[in-house]
Amino acid sequence: VPVGWSGKDTGSNWCNACTCGASELMACTIAFCGPQPDGEGDDNTNADDEGCTLTGGEFVPVGWSGEDTGSNSCNSCGCEGPELLACTDAFCGPQPDGDGGGDANDDDEGCTLTGGEFVPVGWSGKDTGSNSCNS
Repeated sequence: VPVGWSGKDTGSNWCNACTCGASELMACTIAFCGPQPDGEGDDNTNADDEGCTLTGGEFVPVGWSGEDTGSNSCNSCGCEGPELLACTDAFCGPQPDGDGGGDANDDDEGCTLTGGEFVPVGWSGKDTGSNSCNS
């Protein structure tokens, strides 16, 4: 990569952010990544498909931590083991459905994530679906 590049590493270091500061000098965060699952449960190039399914249906690898999705999107979670998702347990309240119809939701203003989940104004966290690697 060229000097000045920054982004996610690949291979066994796939979960870490790196920066190329000078020729042959790459600095990266040092989180344990574990195997990179593809969520398909087959025998692809990934060591295994162990991980957790978030409330909104997205698959994350063991070792992942961040905001949950769907109706639990106001809580922080960590994938502690295969399908062992540990989350804070704050009450998230009604989830806006985005239809603006004045139904049971207090507020229908917000955004729709790539994976189709609707989040209220003020929400921050990782996108979902095909853009789940970005905040």
